[in-house]
Amino acid sequence: LLNVTNVDLGGNAVDATAIEALGDMVLPRLTALKELDLRHNELGPDGAAALRSAVLKCNLRLKALYLNENKLHDGGAREALLLMLGLPGLETIELGSNGLTPQVCPMIAKAVMSQGPRCLQVLSLEFNSFGDEGVAQLMQGITGARVALRELNLSDNCIGDDGVVRGIAPFLASGNQTLRSLDLSVNRIGAQGAKELARVLRTPQCAVEALDVGCNPISEAGGLALAGAAAQRGPLYRLDLTSTEMSMMVMQELMHAVEANPRLLVVHTGNNEDVPDAEHKKLYDMLQELPRDTEPWTPVLPSPSTRRWATLGTVAAVVAGIAVVGGAFFAFQRRAK
Repeated sequence: LLNVTNVDLGGNAVDATAIEALGDMVLPRLTALKELDLRHNELGPDGAAALRSAVLKCNLRLKALYLNENKLHDGGAREALLLMLGLPGLETIELGSNGLTPQVCPMIAKAVMSQGPRCLQVLSLEFNSFGDEGVAQLMQGITGARVALRELNLSDNCIGDDGVVRGIAPFLASGNQTLRSLDLSVNRIGAQGAKELARVLRTPQCAVEALDVGCNPISEAGGLALAGAAAQRGPLYRLDLTSTEMSMMVMQELMHAVEANPRLLVVHTGNNEDVPDAEHKKLYDMLQELPRDTEPWTPVLPSPSTRRWATLGTVAAVVAGIAVVGGAFFAFQRRAK
């Protein structure tokens, strides 16, 4: 057991009693454990509390923890987040399908920030009930902070336009250069939210490479905005517009985007009744036949050190300018005397 790094107990009806036994008899021997999978079990709040106690007692250094579908609710999520605060090396945590509400979102933000800029990379919160208020609190809580998130899954959380405008878009525009994958599928985002996402995608501050807004009623206006953003050469290479009430006009703009932007590698457009199957195939064929750019994207923003030196250079230029003007003034004063 000393060399075991991964343990998968998913789908085994594990409850609080089982976790206590695990903490007493098994976990103390798993000193090299890095990944613990407890998906699809019956932990509940008591099981989450028992898990926190066991992991911290055994001084484990987990890098990945999967707790999806465990009926945690807010109480159990708080226990999981307290555990997260005690695991400074954690890179992945999944809390999807646990009946979480907006009340737990500020603590999620605090836990994410506690990991700093080098640790937590994957945060999965799908199939909960955050709504606009919850997602706004979550994203506002980490906006401007140095976090290492690369993947964020907020699918099926009752998020509408307001959640995008108040929370998600400001975070993407804040200069975060780590987030690469954002899943907003199966929500309530309409044209306004899609337009706001498109606006942010056009800015150099946004580094998102994969965006999923499938199963959202973004309509033609929202689809046109996102297609326009996709046409701009940038980090985006994957866009999912499945079941988004898109029109033929949106499909035409997507084809233009594929021609204009060789970095666009994957575009999903299925289950849109106003677009014939032949057009979906045509778009797919274009993606296969046209030359594509698969090189890693390099952010264009200057580094903090570059910005600092640029600022110092500006200050130096101003000081030099003042000196020149001052010298000319005193020279003029001497001639006047």
